[in-house]
Amino acid sequence: MTMHTTMTTLTLTSLIPPILTTLVNPNKKNSYPHYVKSIVASTFIISLFPTTMFMCQDQEVIISNWHWATTQTTQLSLSFKLDYFSMMFIPVALFVTWSIMEFSLWYMNSDPNINQFFKYLLIFLITMLILVTANNLFQLFIGWEGVGIMSFLLISWWYARADANTAAIQAILYNRIGDIGFILALAWFILHSNSWDPQQMALLNANPSLTP
Repeated sequence: MTMHTTMTTLTLTSLIPPILTTLVNPNKKNSYPHYVKSIVASTFIISLFPTTMFMCQDQEVIISNWHWATTQTTQLSLSFKLDYFSMMFIPVALFVTWSIMEFSLWYMNSDPNINQFFKYLLIFLITMLILVTANNLFQLFIGWEGVGIMSFLLISWWYARADANTAAIQAILYNRIGDIGFILALAWFILHSNSWDPQQMALLNANPSLTP
């Protein structure tokens, strides 16, 4: 494993401990928002190193770490594709989330549910990174669903406001429409290509211009 992939893997995995903390110790202290903000800020700084190395080397990398399901004809693995778009997006997403958390610490200082808000925001960030780095359609679907669900929860955070509830319902409805197309695409590719791996689908496709 190269330094580039090592640093990127560290970037993606360093966001998980704050979520595990809430499972081990549900009664989080008031320091939890500051802890999450510090983790995101540190992760942003770490992400600058693999992004800089990618800009210098200009070489795409695929990380496959774990095979999570195997059938007679299909094998699903936890796979991340680190290309130009994902490597440019990761530090941007981390910096924007860090900025939101900085503002939220001031704006929501007296909110009794600020810990829950920071947890939702962190999960939203993680699912977004899963979405942009996924190297198979099933993993992409997990990221898509996660972003959709967390968008609904974040938009409807101020549930007492009618506008917030209306916007949240619209978001979840539009997301469900996208789900239909996504599930149909998953079914079509598994029937015709017997794979959800973009590289294999591109090789099996008779007309490569139709496959990104």
